[in-house]
Amino acid sequence: MLPYVVCETQIRPFRFFFNGAFHTGMTFSRKLYQLQTQHGAADRLSAMQAAHELAHQERLAVVTVSQDRQSYSVWADMHSGSVESVGALMSPI
Repeated sequence: MLPYVVCETQIRPFRFFFNGAFHTGMTFSRKLYQLQTQHGAADRLSAMQAAHELAHQERLAVVTVSQDRQSYSVWADMHSGSVESVGALMSPI
């Protein structure tokens, strides 16, 4: 499945505590996602590649775009992988 690409105004971000650290999550289309990576405007291709890699691993992915198109964030569905594997893919922010 191809990743969704949406404006960041369409998501609801939140913070959560897991494995001794705070992480960033969001809801979109009634699903929970965890932040994987963030990219600047010059790294848009890297953001899309990261999202496609998640999709290749059969994980739902969303790429959010800032309103000014200066940043891109890649999110993975928390239900399409175990919480432990989702947490292992990212570092706390």
